[in-house]
Amino acid sequence: MQRLTICYEASLALSHLSAQQLVHTDVAARNFLVTRTLSVKLSCVAAARGVDAGDYCELGGKLVPLRWLAPESALAGSYTPASDVWAYGIFITEVSHLAVP
Repeated sequence: MQRLTICYEASLALSHLSAQQLVHTDVAARNFLVTRTLSVKLSCVAAARGVDAGDYCELGGKLVPLRWLAPESALAGSYTPASDVWAYGIFITEVSHLAVP
């Protein structure tokens, strides 16, 4: 039940971003903060702490989180709310399996 709550809370954060016409571009478990009450906050911790060599690779001259990247983002560099939804699906896999995909 806790994992489901975390996924639901994360979806609310992404819904809020989308309503503001914003795109996160790096939706992954490493960028969600979870409180003791299972409230979830979306951040960009990866940018603040530096790049983990295992999570990012160079693509088109930029470091990108390839394992979480939507196909259109990888192929055309296009980031949209739909690409965040793709990454959210990978996030659900991370949470449900307690592992990196």
